[in-house]
Amino acid sequence: MTLVIVGGTTEPELEEAVGVFVDSGFQLARWLSPWEDADGVLALRGDGAVLLKDADAQGIRYVLVHVGSDDGRSGGSHERAHHRVDIAQLRELALQLKSRERMLITCQAFGYKRGIPDGAAWVVDVRLLDNPYWVEELRPLDGRDPRVRDYVLGQPAARDLLDNLERTLKNALPHVEFTARDIDV
Repeated sequence: MTLVIVGGTTEPELEEAVGVFVDSGFQLARWLSPWEDADGVLALRGDGAVLLKDADAQGIRYVLVHVGSDDGRSGGSHERAHHRVDIAQLRELALQLKSRERMLITCQAFGYKRGIPDGAAWVVDVRLLDNPYWVEELRPLDGRDPRVRDYVLGQPAARDLLDNLERTLKNALPHVEFTARDIDV
């Protein structure tokens, strides 16, 4: 389950941010503790740097969200945040952070000519699939277009590849050791 720690510049921003997470199905956490039963949200008040150091020392996994402008505190929520957002972006972020029954995998197409994208944790070479770029009517479209998606996923090799990738990740992830700063959402 996901524990979200929310920091903010002002108390009203912090209250509103916590409310958005609660409205999105997160349970309100009253104190710092390992969070395993449900998605939770904890407001970061006072000396946030101390609470974050405690969470790190206890090995508690969390996602740190900072709402608003820089709080100016060394080691505080703005400086250490996994996500820096304004109020308008919170609902979408809450939905992204909510635990799922299935893994969330972000696929990004790129050309090796320009290099592997920054921040890529794992790269799978799918050049074995037919490239929609070489289909004249698909060339001007991108991967978000249903026609491109159907073309790629309609290939037998694509379904096999996705099934095998999902099986590999499901078996590998329980063996990966994370720290609080390793979470990339």
